[in-house]
Amino acid sequence: MRRLSIIAVRNVLRNKRRSLFSAMAMIIGVAFVVFLNGFFNGFIGVVIRESVEGRTGALQIHHRGFLTAQSDPLKLDMPSDPAFVARIRAVPGVTAIAPRINFEGLLNNGSVANVIVGLGVDPREEYVVCPWRKGVEVDGSLSPDATDQMLVGAELAESMELAPGASVTLLSATQRGASNALDASVKGRIDSPVPFASKRSLVVPLAFAQSLLKMPGRVTEYAVAIERLDDAELVKQRLQAALGADFEVHTWDERDTNAATFVGRLRAIVTLVTSVLFVLMLTFIVNAMLAAVYERVREIGTMLAVGVRRAQVLQMFLVEAMTLGLAASVLGSLLGTAAVLYFGHHGIVLQPPGTKPATLYPFVSFASLSFAIFVSVAGAVLAALYPAFKASRLRPVEALRAV
Repeated sequence: MRRLSIIAVRNVLRNKRRSLFSAMAMIIGVAFVVFLNGFFNGFIGVVIRESVEGRTGALQIHHRGFLTAQSDPLKLDMPSDPAFVARIRAVPGVTAIAPRINFEGLLNNGSVANVIVGLGVDPREEYVVCPWRKGVEVDGSLSPDATDQMLVGAELAESMELAPGASVTLLSATQRGASNALDASVKGRIDSPVPFASKRSLVVPLAFAQSLLKMPGRVTEYAVAIERLDDAELVKQRLQAALGADFEVHTWDERDTNAATFVGRLRAIVTLVTSVLFVLMLTFIVNAMLAAVYERVREIGTMLAVGVRRAQVLQMFLVEAMTLGLAASVLGSLLGTAAVLYFGHHGIVLQPPGTKPATLYPFVSFASLSFAIFVSVAGAVLAALYPAFKASRLRPVEALRAV
């Protein structure tokens, strides 16, 4: 076994041109796969963070039935007293909690009225759970002690000609069904990449929303930040057990299905492109091993004639493929990782049409690097099976007569 392995390694080095050609194909392929994986990891990370830290939070808590209520969803409210919040905060993994009120109404500037979807937030907690909100808020964010300020979607502000400091009136139905209106001033705009948010949304202080809706001390939603986003499902189960059957807990991807679907499609694209690249790489391995068999027919015949077993010949060619695959995949992984680390430090600025610029930072995990190396080596061995089998089945006499 050891002697055949040494011979196999020497055979890889013997025909340097063929081995280098095959190795370079694998090195470039693996490096590109690693970088592509890192790039999409960074892109997916931006999409998830924009959703989690910009809108939904890692988890959301509602009264059971609130999300599917056909009428009077405001009646499916929850307390915002310290005791209830303490129950949520006591769950392992929870790091911050932001109370909210979701409502609908009309925004009137004295001459034009528009239907809006409003969100009442506590600025002290909201920017902890969703820090990316500040990144899309132009002209300033809500002050912690604000009572009558609001942030308006950029397109909504443009259509109603609302500049910072403009006075508006917000009208809505209260929890009991009566109409109520309060005056407020425009603090700034929300320049969100989500079209609906830019056209119809506005954000007001939680106290303002509670006063408008006649819901003192009540909320309709809690956004929750957690230690590790990968533990979202586990923390969800803990919260559900702590709060009981009267409440529902949802993860970010259950609330933001558009972002979750987009992430799923990106991962499918990565898998498809990676698979195609690996198939192309393995084609070079097959060609290289077949060329090695045809070049060494007499050598193989001599080995078989002096007593080397067919299984040992098969093993020798497989070890050659494994050696080539391992060396090339390790070098390719190092090259791809170096590129990922460089752009992960400096960032890549992207600006799809119609959206704001976003900087993504590629990253790659040790697990994905190990998987790329394993697949490359295993693929190289599998690709060499047919040429190796062909070599092991040669007849010694016919092989020795070959020119």
